[in-house]
Amino acid sequence: MSLYDLLVLGCPERETRDLFIGVLRGLLAEGDVPESEVRLITDPADYLSNRNPRVPTVVACFSDLSANELTTISALITARVPVIPVAMNEQRFETFPEPLQSLNGTVLSPNMEGWTSAGAAILESVGLLRMQRRLFISYRRTEAREAAVQLHDQMAARGFQVFLDTHSIRPGRVFQDDLWQSLTDSDVMVMLDTATYFESKWTREEFGRAQSMGISILRLVWPGITPEETAELSEQRPLTHSDFDGPLLKADVLQDIVEKTERLRARSLAARHTEITGKLKAGAEAAGAKIRGAGAFRSISIELQSGDDAWAYPVIGVPTANMMYDIALRAAAADHARPFLVYDHTGITTDWLSHLGWLDESIGEVDFMRVADAADVLARRASG
Repeated sequence: MSLYDLLVLGCPERETRDLFIGVLRGLLAEGDVPESEVRLITDPADYLSNRNPRVPTVVACFSDLSANELTTISALITARVPVIPVAMNEQRFETFPEPLQSLNGTVLSPNMEGWTSAGAAILESVGLLRMQRRLFISYRRTEAREAAVQLHDQMAARGFQVFLDTHSIRPGRVFQDDLWQSLTDSDVMVMLDTATYFESKWTREEFGRAQSMGISILRLVWPGITPEETAELSEQRPLTHSDFDGPLLKADVLQDIVEKTERLRARSLAARHTEITGKLKAGAEAAGAKIRGAGAFRSISIELQSGDDAWAYPVIGVPTANMMYDIALRAAAADHARPFLVYDHTGITTDWLSHLGWLDESIGEVDFMRVADAADVLARRASG
């Protein structure tokens, strides 16, 4: 079963389309993402009637679109799915159909490096680059240290950036602040639900914080444990004594856990993207603005009440100076003045919020926006 949908539409030359799909597949292989988990779609017939809104989706859109392709794309734009116009060499984006002209696109330059950059922009929009695949392991050291380290190594080999307290916090750092920040920045929490998990203040709080922030939880339930607490975005994987070889999990059990983690992560990404863009849409409408659609790098095109254009780049997780720098470069390349980096401040430490405030005041190329403040911020931008 596919976990991600990648649509490649509007490319009449089969050779060009197949070459581009080959680039996408190569990037997936580099990130250790199995092809079986990604559905590559070139014919959108019946796609809308069978689409699963819980599956992260992106459209790579060339300019020669059929009526059926344009209908599909228009519906996906309305659903705030990233639709990325792909221009060939020196082609101008004004040659694309009107609904696509306001969206942030990418260019297939003559050299292969340009094709790879374009492919990376497509995969980044659904969180399939290695640096985006973030995972947090929650456990009690006295009960599951060996299994936690084993899971860390297995998930890292599968292309995840894994947070494990004994491996991921540098000496001299404030331990608990780093831990909470890493949890906020994760797509999934893998919880090792052992006998005394909820007797520890820290693991109990990790579980509660993950619930409150809408982070998906995969509960690995140790033999003899009956889970009492539940989470909306969660999945359970009961373990039996036969699943273990001493303190370690058997290879086939590890593989099953990896597959469940990937499925849960895909659903979590779709839900969190829908949530933050939904809040942005509500804020925009409250300010008399209009969302036109999402393009490359999940950039959101906004028409302000004044009629001026604005651009927002929603971030899932913790925003950083590096993200700000990337957005500044991308916005400059697309001629987008003063874009917004949009984020949800829930779960971010006070020190880091102060850091973001300082960046916002010190660097004029990008403005930070808490999604909860979208209505006020967009109204101020419209008024000049």
